[in-house]
Amino acid sequence: MDFKKIEASDRSLFSRFLDGENRRLCEYCFTDIFMWRNLYNTQWCFKNGILYIRQRVDVNKNYYYYYPPLPTKDRLVEGLKNIIIDSVTKGYEFCVGGVNLEVLADVGRHYKGAFHAEIKREYADYIYSASDLINLSGRKFHKKKNLINKFKKEYEGRWLYRNIELSDIDDIKRFNEKWIKYNKDKDIDELKLEEVAINQA
Repeated sequence: MDFKKIEASDRSLFSRFLDGENRRLCEYCFTDIFMWRNLYNTQWCFKNGILYIRQRVDVNKNYYYYYPPLPTKDRLVEGLKNIIIDSVTKGYEFCVGGVNLEVLADVGRHYKGAFHAEIKREYADYIYSASDLINLSGRKFHKKKNLINKFKKEYEGRWLYRNIELSDIDDIKRFNEKWIKYNKDKDIDELKLEEVAINQA
């Protein structure tokens, strides 16, 4: 398969497939895929009506992390077969990520016992309901509520909450440059790629 880098102009094609998937994963949001494409070397291929997406999460490891082929409803078996062939012919270890329980069940029905699945907690998305974050009720949010109250007390009269406007972009970029300098003891290459992602967004 002929994979290529993602461009902003690819959005309409991606939206045709991603919008119908109804998955609560950041991997199924074009903006997220696009802005992190340099950090994860994200590539795509459209072949015979199926959209394939893959990422090289760790350049030191010999595999691409493929997304389940889209659409997953009626083309999953055909798409997985093509991903396996692509991995094997290019000498990569086969790996599919961003799989929800529905897709996992479909894979199990069609490829009984052929694959090993595991939960990677480090790749999990944090999903909260809006009302939970607005109200911060109960013990579960006690620590977050305390942090917010501490912030309000410490910075009283020196902060405001508003929508970001175009005129704010330069300030945001300058703040991010300060953040990188402040965190210079961390992986500087990764921080630089994060800066690129922020600028893309």
